[in-house]
Formats: sequence, C-alpha cells, structure tokens
Amino acid sequence: MAAAIGIVGGVVSAMGAIQQGKAQSDAAKYQAQVARNNEIIALQQAAYTRQEGAAQAQRQDLKSAQQIGTQKAVLGASGVDVNTGSPLEIQASQASLARLDALTVQSNAERKAWGFDVEASNQKAQQGMFYAQAANAKKAAALSAFSSLLGGFGKFAGKWSGGGGAGGSLSGSGDNIGAIS
Repeated sequence: MAAAIGIVGGVVSAMGAIQQGKAQSDAAKYQAQVARNNEIIALQQAAYTRQEGAAQAQRQDLKSAQQIGTQKAVLGASGVDVNTGSPLEIQASQASLARLDALTVQSNAERKAWGFDVEASNQKAQQGMFYAQAANAKKAAALSAFSSLLGGFGKFAGKWSGGGGAGGSLSGSGDNIGAIS
C-alpha cells in the first residue's frame, strides 16, 4: 500500500510541476506580449514625433519667410533698394537664421523620437527575455515532473525490494514456522 502511495504521490507531484510550469510560461508569454505592445507604441510615438517635427519646421520656415517678406516690404515702401547693400545682407542673414531655427525644431523632434526608438528597443529586448522565461519554465516543469516521477518510482522500488512491497518478502516475516534450529 505504501508503495502505491509513493507512485501516486510522484504522479500528483509531477502533474503539479507541469501545471506550475505552464502557469509560469503563460505569465511570461503575457508579459512578452505587453512588451511587444509597448514596443509598438514607442515606435508609433517616434514616427509621430518625427512627423510633428517636420510639420513644425515647415511652419517655422513659413513664419520666417513671412517675417522676411514683411521687412522687405517695409524697407521697399520707405524707398530703400532692398536688392543691394545692407538690406540685401540683412535679408540673407535673416534667411540663414530662419533656416537654423527650422533645423533646430527638427533636430529637437529627432532627439525626442530617438528616445522613443531606444524605448522600443528596450521593449523588444524585454520581449525576448520573457519568451526565454516562458521556454525555460516549460523545460524546468518537465524536469521537475520527471524528477517527481523518478522519486515516486524509487520509493516503490525501495519498498518492493526492501520487503514492504505487495509481493511479500522472500526473507521471511519474522515468525519462525518451519525454521530449522
């Protein structure tokens, strides 16, 4: 009876180990999917930030062109030749500074987008780690289940060979009926 209990205990323990490994694997797969979703969100934010940066740079260019045009009109209305001398140099200088402003806006957006790219990369690494955890949990569960079964059968074999098995004992039961003295 004790040998059978040892086998049943080993089987139940093995089943528990498999279920625990499956639960751990499922939890790790869920975390991997969360990391994948976070990666997608970060990539979308990076793309949006780049698009917004380009749009802001374009608006900055238009604003600057308007300011330069207004200044040119004011100078022209006051009788100054805007196509020569200092007025022309001022316009060129303003155009250069205006372009620098637009490039700064775009550069700032790119820097922010790069942060989202890094976040996406980190989430991708997390995803890989969680998938590895899922695979390792299944392997560990299989090894634990095998160990439990081996332990249960070992108890059975120990009881059987040690005289406590279902087949009785070949070495005698302790009474000396028929024993030669």
